[in-house]
Amino acid sequence: MPKERETEIACDNIDKLINIEMRRTGLPRGKKWVLWEVARELSPEPLVLAAARLLNREASDIAIVTGAAVPGHMPVGENDGPFGSVVLATALVRIGHKVTIYTDPDALAPIDMLARRAGLDIEVIALGLGDTAQQTGIAGKHDLFVAIERLGGNRNGVIYGVTGRPHAIALPI
Repeated sequence: MPKERETEIACDNIDKLINIEMRRTGLPRGKKWVLWEVARELSPEPLVLAAARLLNREASDIAIVTGAAVPGHMPVGENDGPFGSVVLATALVRIGHKVTIYTDPDALAPIDMLARRAGLDIEVIALGLGDTAQQTGIAGKHDLFVAIERLGGNRNGVIYGVTGRPHAIALPI
């Protein structure tokens, strides 16, 4: 079997493995796989392989956005996104990319500490919620953006998490 075909099969299996939903009772199930199937129908190759090809490029300026700080629930953010962001940043820096991590102000200190512990000399910057000037500047500065475990707001500024229920905070529009 040609090496390229072996790589494609391995990446397809990784795609399937990382899309297994292991969630506690009460969290929605069955959505992630459907989204993966739709994305896979649109992609000529496994998504993991497509991502690897995208990141295998000349040195670039890459932004990673993470953190999901929710007052009263996750005051300094959730736990897997920051770790995943630092692991990805480590790999990207090692292959020559410049990386900046952006996060909520309350999650800044833990993520910055994780980056330092990993030996990274990168910027970890707090996002000003609703700061469109900062967001415009960030958009113009980087070549590639990656979001890991990041909550998103709708056009009304309401932030939703995995349960689909709005959190008690809203972003100014």
